[in-house]
Amino acid sequence: MSTIRLDELQLKIMHVLWQKKEATVVEIKDALSDRGNPAITTISTVLSRLAKRKIVMYTKRGKQYVYKANIQENAVKHSMVSILVDRLFKGNTASLMNFLVTETDIDPEEIKKLRDKIDRSK
Repeated sequence: MSTIRLDELQLKIMHVLWQKKEATVVEIKDALSDRGNPAITTISTVLSRLAKRKIVMYTKRGKQYVYKANIQENAVKHSMVSILVDRLFKGNTASLMNFLVTETDIDPEEIKKLRDKIDRSK
């Protein structure tokens, strides 16, 4: 799998597309209105760049373009977490997990779920 790197606005746009399945620029802007309210031209530019990278696809309906994700959310998560592990934890996933458990506030119920998942994967 190729490396997928998305910045904050690209991720926000992708979350809208994953949730809605497809959307126009105006629909994406409306969905992002509570998250910094980027301009329509900015959203259009980001979508154009994502389309060039084949991360999104689009079709024309009337005068509008309708965008949809061309990549699964889990593929993006996998790629971006892999980058994080490689860059910050020198490829050591256990170090990442140790950091998360010891340095962040994880709900005890979430820790139990993680333990159960680890036990099932043995």
